[in-house]
Amino acid sequence: MKTAFPWLRTVTRPWLALALLTGLETSSAAAASPLVSAPAGKGQAALSVGLDAAGRLKAATCSTAPCDVTGGLALDVPAAIARSLKSAHASVVGLGQGRSAVVLSAPDPRGPGVWQAVVVAPLGGGPAGVLFQGMTGLLHGEWGLRSGPMVQVVTDPRKTERKILVGEQHEDVTLCGRPTILAPQVLLPDDLKLHPAKVQRLDSGERDGATRIVAQRVEDPAAAPSAGQEPAKPVPLLRATAASSAIGLPAALTDGDPETTWAENRGGSGKGEFVVMTAPDSVPIVGFDLTVRPAQAHPQGGVAARAFWLATDKSVFWVTMPENAWDHPGARYRVSLPAPVTTGCVALATETAFSEGRDAHVTFAELSAIPELDTSNIGVLLGALNGGDARAEAAAAALSAMGPQAFDRVVSTYDQLSPDGRRLALNVIDHAPCAQKSPLYVRAMFSTEPGERTHARDRIRRCGPEATDALVAGLEQAPARGQPLLASELSLLAPARAVLVIAPRMLGSSTRRHLLRVAFAQASRSEQAYPSVRRVLGDTTLPTIAAIDVLRSLGARVGAYEPEASQLLLRLSSNSPDFRTRYLLLEPAAFLARRNPTVQALVSRALTADASPYVRLRAAQVSRYPGLYRAELVQATSDAASRVREAAVQALASRASSFATGAVSERLRKDEWPFVRVAAAKALAEQGPSTLADQSLGDALDDQAVTVRSAVIEALGRRGTRAQAPALRELLDDDEEPVEVRASAARALGRMCDTQSVDSLVHLALALRDPLADASKQLLGWAALEALGRIQPRDLTGTLRPLLAREGIPEGVKRAARAALRAAPACRPVR
Repeated sequence: MKTAFPWLRTVTRPWLALALLTGLETSSAAAASPLVSAPAGKGQAALSVGLDAAGRLKAATCSTAPCDVTGGLALDVPAAIARSLKSAHASVVGLGQGRSAVVLSAPDPRGPGVWQAVVVAPLGGGPAGVLFQGMTGLLHGEWGLRSGPMVQVVTDPRKTERKILVGEQHEDVTLCGRPTILAPQVLLPDDLKLHPAKVQRLDSGERDGATRIVAQRVEDPAAAPSAGQEPAKPVPLLRATAASSAIGLPAALTDGDPETTWAENRGGSGKGEFVVMTAPDSVPIVGFDLTVRPAQAHPQGGVAARAFWLATDKSVFWVTMPENAWDHPGARYRVSLPAPVTTGCVALATETAFSEGRDAHVTFAELSAIPELDTSNIGVLLGALNGGDARAEAAAAALSAMGPQAFDRVVSTYDQLSPDGRRLALNVIDHAPCAQKSPLYVRAMFSTEPGERTHARDRIRRCGPEATDALVAGLEQAPARGQPLLASELSLLAPARAVLVIAPRMLGSSTRRHLLRVAFAQASRSEQAYPSVRRVLGDTTLPTIAAIDVLRSLGARVGAYEPEASQLLLRLSSNSPDFRTRYLLLEPAAFLARRNPTVQALVSRALTADASPYVRLRAAQVSRYPGLYRAELVQATSDAASRVREAAVQALASRASSFATGAVSERLRKDEWPFVRVAAAKALAEQGPSTLADQSLGDALDDQAVTVRSAVIEALGRRGTRAQAPALRELLDDDEEPVEVRASAARALGRMCDTQSVDSLVHLALALRDPLADASKQLLGWAALEALGRIQPRDLTGTLRPLLAREGIPEGVKRAARAALRAAPACRPVR
């Protein structure tokens, strides 16, 4: 019977497995048959585990297998798993000395966990004993840091007996990707109990295939430097991150200080204890240098390893020491690999020691990787970046590992590198603290290479507020054209400071000021920037151009900064301001007018008395609250400038503007410009119920301008003026009328729910059957379909079937017909 766990040897009888999988229900005796049975052993009764008649999992002992589990010990199986025990795996594990245990595994259908149990028949007889039961797997913690219990059965092909281990597993602690049990306890055949154990986590297959290496003691020229010189230190390519046990921090093994140490904390040989280290996976490694005993420090209980393992992502090396390194304080040993390896991980696992007493702890002072590339000269490494090849990648990884001294050189030489070199330099500087790398990111944001700009912008945002000083310094030094880009980033990362920095810089070209206004507006939206905005508004030293743009940047939110906003606006409007000032201040003034009568008066004067028609036009355009300017807007509808009249009429297009129906109707009736009459028709469409408005629109149906007649018809439709439906039907059916007018009539009749026009609308809609129909017929057909969708006459599906069923009908027509059929009816169906 195959199992999801290769280390389980299933001995379940085949007919019982078949019964489980097919769900056979037989007699109660059959229902109580065991899933697995272990024969009696030396001093150990037989053991069976199975389901009783009620489907509960139980374990029982007896003299001869199989045992009746009906009266046995009930195992604590979670309800969700108990319902799916058919997929459970049961296995007998031989432990040696003629004794065995049963391991059960059942996957949790709700998630990745597995319920497992270790059951034994105790020595000397008695009921079954459960040494472990519960959920195993990565059950707790955040992704990447999960942990949970672990049950492992270890098989050695060279031996018949196996080991059952119970411990913990951590997602972030593995032997370079190999699942690893932590704090293991082993089930010993001597007493059939769990005991703390030292076990080798590398499996026997990898150990047997490991490359054998004998370490060699080497003389270190740097050990005796000349007077006044610092000893040379290797590039710290390795960084210890975790250990199975430790006396001291695991990081001591790779900190570059041979006086600090890591030691396993299991005692004796420390067999199987390990340290895991990260390594730059693009740097070929040709060997390792190892210091076992510090030259000066005296770690308590420290002993030297006789042999140990070095594991990488794909390889394992068995390393034998040439001597007892504890007798040679400060000595350095070289482990030379037969060929360079690239790996993202290195693990050191202990095996044997020269002294294995109870209080002994296998100790190591320092382990460093030897790169294939010469890393003694930073200048050479920087030059290698320009190659853009594997050697350049290795140089970048080495520079990343060298730390601050390399980072400073990368910053200073960045501009002299090739595009490939700058790309790798940015990867190197990514490892530096934000205060050190942010200035380089600011420079890279102006690179001619898109990839560099994107990289810099992304990384500087990751630095957050820590990049503020670099951005501010960049703003002060950058040319005018580059300031908006830095201002935008600053507004995201430090909005309060951005407001203070950007405001005085809103000078220069209109394009530059526009971009700076966008950045200022973005920053001002943050609550953190609220005090800074008020401070800027009260700054009397701010240039007029910049002050105007500050007010414009705030948009509709300008009223939240009273009274400072109104005070600034009125100060800028005093002393006969020029045209530009008067024009640009009108928009913020319109927002502030509701709260400040003085500002409202300023807008009123601009609307009716300003000498420039452009200022009067702008005042009408921004008059968002017509109720504040009733007399002024009515007066503006008769302004000498036609565009001012148009804007005034447009400002009156709301139900709140019914006070101006007469003035708007007059523009529709007598204005000399068609675009003003069109605006008047649209404004009347939005005003409330009014006989005058309806009559004025009806009278304008014979306007000479096609655009005006179309606008009038649309307005009648929006107002639902059904009294004008006969006139609109005549226009719809009049082939002499322009197509724009007829299409407007079709849509308006649909809005009026005019059922008398259905036949005409159907006729026009069905003209879309012809794929070669001219543009006029198509425009009328689309408008007719829209109207029919609103009216929803009886049997519209049958009526429009010719548009859906025939081959050759354009797909757009079919979609429009289906949309008409799906439209929610706005009128009562025709019966």
